[in-house]
Amino acid sequence: MKRFSILSIVIYVALFFTYSCKCAQNTTTMEKKEQTKTKKQPIILDDATDEYSATLNDELYYTHEVHASVGSSYYAEFDSSAFLMRSAMKFNNPASERAITCGGDRGKKTSIFIPQKTGNYEIKIYHNFRGEITDSLTFKVNVK
Repeated sequence: MKRFSILSIVIYVALFFTYSCKCAQNTTTMEKKEQTKTKKQPIILDDATDEYSATLNDELYYTHEVHASVGSSYYAEFDSSAFLMRSAMKFNNPASERAITCGGDRGKKTSIFIPQKTGNYEIKIYHNFRGEITDSLTFKVNVK
């Protein structure tokens, strides 16, 4: 009985590795090329540059530190027919944020703009502190 169990395990392992190798070989080189082709480099909007060139469905990222409980934030104005926008927050102290304690809402907010049509557009970023605009940035984007 002991030999049968060991033999069964050896056969099972051999079949598993054989199947795994066949699955790995079934990925064609065309599929691999398509996977690498779809990965685009993001375009980072920074304070030093004001003109950018992009193509349809590129991703333009703007990141800045915010602290809502203190009153520090930013918002964007843009042509909503030309760009889709998503936002994401990365908190400096996630444990504090989950516990809803003081200081838990400080972090970096990222806005992602995705061009949907060609043309020349502007994305305006307004930094504010307690309702007052403290800084504004204008990014000119040429979408090809």
